[in-house]
Parts: sequence; C-alpha cells; structure tokens
Amino acid sequence: MQPPFAHFSLTLINSKKKQYETLGWWVVVLNAIIQVYVAVSLGGTQQGPLLYGGLIAPLIALPLNRLWHKKKSTGLRYSDLTAFYIFGIYAWMVGGFFKSAGVLLILFILFKISLRSLRVVFSDQGIDYPSFPRKKIEWNQVAQVIVKDDLLTIDLRSNRLLQHPIEKNSFIDDREVIDFNAHCQQKINPL
Repeated sequence: MQPPFAHFSLTLINSKKKQYETLGWWVVVLNAIIQVYVAVSLGGTQQGPLLYGGLIAPLIALPLNRLWHKKKSTGLRYSDLTAFYIFGIYAWMVGGFFKSAGVLLILFILFKISLRSLRVVFSDQGIDYPSFPRKKIEWNQVAQVIVKDDLLTIDLRSNRLLQHPIEKNSFIDDREVIDFNAHCQQKINPL
C-alpha cells in the first residue's frame, strides 16, 4: 500500500486571476481598436478580413456559443476572451499581418498560462512547484515545509521563502494537516 502523502498535491489560490482577466480584456480591446484603425486606413481587400474576421465574427459567435451551451452541457467550451483572441489572430493572418498575429498569439499563450491551476505536487523525489517554467525542488534543498492556517510555507536552504494561500478544502481535517507536516519533515530529515 502506498503511503498517503507519497504523491500529494495542493492547489494554490491564484490571487491575481482577476487582474490577469482584466489585462486580457484590455489586450482584446486594444487589438480591436488597432484592427479597426488598420482596416480603415488600408481599405481595399484587407479591410474585410480585419473587420469581419476580427470583430464581427466573434460578436456573432459568442451569443451562439452561449445559446448552444445552455441547451447542451457537453462539447467544446471556450471563454469569451479565447474567442476574441482566436478570431483576432485569424483576422491578422488572413489580412497578411503575420507579425501582428504572432504578437497576439504570444499574448494569448501568456494569458492562458497566467490563468492555469496552480498545483504544488509533493512526491518522494521532491516538490514540483508551479512557477513558469515549472520548478522541481529536491528534498535536500528544503529546510522546512509547513501548512498552517491555509498557508503553505516552503523554506529553502538557500534562504528563499515561498508562501502561498491554499484552497480551503485541501485537507480533510486538522489531523491530516499535522500528518502532512510530519511527512514533509520526515522527507527533509530522513533517519
């Protein structure tokens, strides 16, 4: 039988999620303004793809997506921001603005990374920490790991301190928290 904390994960609270979503909306609005400006300035054959692909298509697709998912709970579900990013990238590419499409694609990838679920995984090899890129911390680099009052503290021997609030229901009861802290101490200081 495998010990209860041999491969244990805790979900951290992403306290900046609202800020990232707001920043994502500002990028979408700025992209829309730039697309309208470029489309009006250029005119001709490039105006249609930029206006229709980048602005009108997502405004039509979003209500249809919401209506579809009210009736049917399965299938591909995407956020409003994802639709605007995808249609914006498509419009820039069809219009022939590949560098603009690339910049928007990079911003979209960074946006998705910032909203991911932050999971710290504790295993026999060490701690898998959800930084970008993910960081593997071996037990011999750790001075102390403790969970107290829904706050995870990882004290490294290099005098770095990592503290993050964790989800409220990460542990069943106080006894499990005590057992987890004892397990981590045993991994840090093996007999």
